[in-house]
Amino acid sequence: MYSSVVPLRTVSVPTHLEPLFAEAERVVEAYFESATPQDGSGPQGPMGSGYILVRGASLSVAFFRVVRDLFGEGNHDKADTFARNLLFDLAHAVGKADAQALHDRMGLTEPMARLSAGPVHFEKTGWAHVEIHPDSNPVASDAFFLLYDHHRSFEAEAWLAEETPSDHPVCIMNAGYSAGWCEQSFGVSLVATELSCRGAGDDRCCFAMGVPGRLSEHLRDHLPEVEPHWIPHLFGRRQLEEDLRRSHEELEQRLLLHTAELREANRAVVREIDERRAAEDQLRLAQKLDAVGRLAGGVAHDFNNLLTVVLGNAELLSKRVQDADSRELVDHIRTAAERAADLTQQLLAVGRRQPRSPRALDLNEVVRGMARMFERVLRADISVEVNLTPEGAPVTADAGQVEQILLNLVVNARDAMPRGGILRLSTRRLPPGDDDTGPGQVVLRVSDDGRGMDTSTQARIFEPFFTTKPPGQGTGLGLAMVYGIVEQTGGHITVESAVGAGSTFTVRLPLSLETPTPEARAPWRRQSGGGAHILVVEDEPALLELARLALTHYGYTVHVASDAEEAWQQWRQHPVQLLFTDVLMPGESGVELALRCRTEQPDLPVLFASGYAEEEVLDGAPNDSVDFLPKPYRPSSLIARVTSLIEE
Repeated sequence: MYSSVVPLRTVSVPTHLEPLFAEAERVVEAYFESATPQDGSGPQGPMGSGYILVRGASLSVAFFRVVRDLFGEGNHDKADTFARNLLFDLAHAVGKADAQALHDRMGLTEPMARLSAGPVHFEKTGWAHVEIHPDSNPVASDAFFLLYDHHRSFEAEAWLAEETPSDHPVCIMNAGYSAGWCEQSFGVSLVATELSCRGAGDDRCCFAMGVPGRLSEHLRDHLPEVEPHWIPHLFGRRQLEEDLRRSHEELEQRLLLHTAELREANRAVVREIDERRAAEDQLRLAQKLDAVGRLAGGVAHDFNNLLTVVLGNAELLSKRVQDADSRELVDHIRTAAERAADLTQQLLAVGRRQPRSPRALDLNEVVRGMARMFERVLRADISVEVNLTPEGAPVTADAGQVEQILLNLVVNARDAMPRGGILRLSTRRLPPGDDDTGPGQVVLRVSDDGRGMDTSTQARIFEPFFTTKPPGQGTGLGLAMVYGIVEQTGGHITVESAVGAGSTFTVRLPLSLETPTPEARAPWRRQSGGGAHILVVEDEPALLELARLALTHYGYTVHVASDAEEAWQQWRQHPVQLLFTDVLMPGESGVELALRCRTEQPDLPVLFASGYAEEEVLDGAPNDSVDFLPKPYRPSSLIARVTSLIEE
């Protein structure tokens, strides 16, 4: 007996457990003394009936032999494992049932009181005398550990009586019954194993009990020198439960993974729907812009011809009139014609049909060059912050169109800040992205801290003729024109805004690899064309006369024709130094006429004029010694282009 163990009448326990087991001994002994066997076959058991002990030899020695015979020679290990599991499982179930019956009859609810009734009951029914070791830790958790001896174990006695020594511990039912009793008492799953056995030649039958999966750990902590022969699985049930638990966890993981995949798939569908909706919105906007462009293009040619006549004659007339009143009237005519020309250009820009002269330019320089204009259009209560990328922002674009973009965005920001605020302009360069095969992008941002826009307004902000301004204060073409110019330049524009939080317009243009150069200007101071011969071809009589007058006044010798056939005849009769032709004419086009003339005079300079965009009308035109003059034009612009081509 261990020095720290106290012997009671029916059980030996550690000193700190003596009061509990002494009380259990008193209560259980009183119960058994008051109970009367119902059939006289044995002592009264926990189930309220006569308690019959089956002959130990039948449940242990003979049972292992029968099972070995069933499994056959060579399968003794499998047979013994089967027998041990079966006996343990049966005894475990009986132990749980007996414990529940005794607990209910005696009204025991506290775990230690329930456990202490077991060893006393063992003694009274003649199974064994229990001695609990001091290292035991009977608690209702996975830290449960019980180390105990069962003296007079009936299974060990049976093997000793048969004089058949065993090569392994044999007190299987003793371990199972004890584990079942304690499991019912503490409410935690428990198994027990026999560490030493008298039936296997040891000096005592010693058992260890613990939670499945933790018992081996407890044994390593308390008895590192002892290696348990076998830790039962309750007829494989514990292993099955563990397998089921793992399978359940794996199933939950698969379900979580599948759920995550479904969520991601759903998000992908939502993104695809949003992208499709955005693409549909872009398509509708493009269709609207195209409709406006077709409308503008349908009238631009004839309208620009008329405006060119008005502007040209107004400019020529202003040089002839002397009195101030007449000059003022001419200025009114010219101003009205210029406004009409600007409106035509806006409509063409919305439809991406605006004539343009792209060249390599630095967006930073354009912003700096418009600083004074910003001062004129902005109020004193609006401050401007400019943050330009120091590495330069080269793009290939029409300088005038870029100025239109900036001016419209700045004016839009001004109108969004009626109480003043801060206007921020910035540029930066972006390297090419994953889906970008070009050299990169130049980003222009124009931000304000004004009243902002709701989502419905943002969805329509680039639509032509849509405006939030009161009637008479806007045409609704400003941002639509910006959108058209950006798209025509190969870029993209977006807006981020919220009500009360301002707006940010972001323009992305392709980065240019060309070196920006200053815009070439014609020598305006020259007063004579030097008598060079020029062939002018124009199907609009008034415009033809305007060009003739302007070029003649400058000193050029001018030959005129109203269509390509007449021009061909003039060209055959009069050698010329330059061909100035409208592009779209009845019969042969200006491009076809130029190619025919170039077959006989390959170095002939050609100046094309049109109210349509250059890329729309000059398909197939010669590339060298060629220039393009968009309509409406002023005589001074015509002179500058002609002079530049002749002097090349």
